[in-house]
Amino acid sequence: AYGVSRSKNARILEEMERVDADIWVLTETHDDLRPPTSGTWKPITSDDRPREARDIKEGSRWSTIWSRLPIIETLRPDYDPVRSTAGIFETPLGNLLVFGTVLPWYQDHGRSVVQEIARQSEDWTNMLNSRRDLSLCVAGDFNVNLGGPHYYGSDEGKESVRRTLTECGLVALTDFENTGPVQSREFGLIDHISISESFASMASSPDVWQRENSLGQVMSDHCGVAIEFFERF
Repeated sequence: AYGVSRSKNARILEEMERVDADIWVLTETHDDLRPPTSGTWKPITSDDRPREARDIKEGSRWSTIWSRLPIIETLRPDYDPVRSTAGIFETPLGNLLVFGTVLPWYQDHGRSVVQEIARQSEDWTNMLNSRRDLSLCVAGDFNVNLGGPHYYGSDEGKESVRRTLTECGLVALTDFENTGPVQSREFGLIDHISISESFASMASSPDVWQRENSLGQVMSDHCGVAIEFFERF
């Protein structure tokens, strides 16, 4: 779909307006799908998605980060700038490196979650090396559920994601332990927000919305998830 359906985009925008986030990481998206007009939004996009199929429209992206917070720097991943993108943002809680990505799915020819998460983590590390003042957020479509009943992804892929996040000092705020109690479906999400421990300690409970809106109209084949961060006194 890649964010080209006007009717679905309108429903998605209703949810985005309700959540009112300052930073959005959109995956399998399109340049036409942009946040509501409140505030001045700027995008950091992955490279154009190759138009290897007839239904891929110009402006389709694997990942786009939208922000109404100041962008300090736009970064281009070394390994896979088509499926991932990154930038440094000034937030009220400190400067944050956000890395948006789509990891491989079943039957993704010649690719695997195990290989990709290892290669992408090299990008995260390199981006952070000369910037000691940053926290890190890696978010997007990981194509594995983390905890709960089996839903999607191999056991090896799930373990690789968990291990890599831990090794990089990241907390998966969207694993089943956190999202299971606040959603109506029994399976874990495959779209995740993982973040440095310093930010994780300031996280609210996840806000999860389903694939259909309150009227039963389809918005996407994925759930959406948002998390608020605030200082604790």
